[in-house]
Parts: sequence; C-alpha cells; structure tokens
Amino acid sequence: MIFSYFFLLVAVLAIAAGWAVRRRLGARTRTGVTDDMMRQIETRGVVDAEDVDPLDLSRAQAEEDAFWTQTWDEPEEYG
Repeated sequence: MIFSYFFLLVAVLAIAAGWAVRRRLGARTRTGVTDDMMRQIETRGVVDAEDVDPLDLSRAQAEEDAFWTQTWDEPEEYG
C-alpha cells in the first residue's frame, strides 16, 4: 500500500516536472520569426518586416575583431 502511494507521488512529480520544462522551453523558443519570414530569407535573402531591426554589420565586425584579438591562456598539461 505504501508502495502505491510512493509510485503515485513520483508519477505526479514527474508529470509536473515535464510540464514545467515544456512550458519553459516553449517560452524560450517563441521568437518573432515566422515561417513566412523564413521563406523570404531562403528565397530573397532579406525579410520585409517593420518589427525586425536590420543587422548592424559594422558592430558585428567590431565584435568579431574584439573576439579574435583576445589572448588565450595555453592549456595546462596534466600528468
């Protein structure tokens, strides 16, 4: 009898955890990109939308340059 209560408790917790993870992932994957926008990108390479900001290429280039100019420590050898 106690085993059945334990099984029921574990099942309820598993369902609640699955629901919470699914809800969190669903909120994270909702973006402003629609299927229609993806088709425009694939066919023309651009998106016609008022709420989409254009990519600032100079800022992207500056970020990339800053990344590659960083110095990296050599990995320590073990053994």
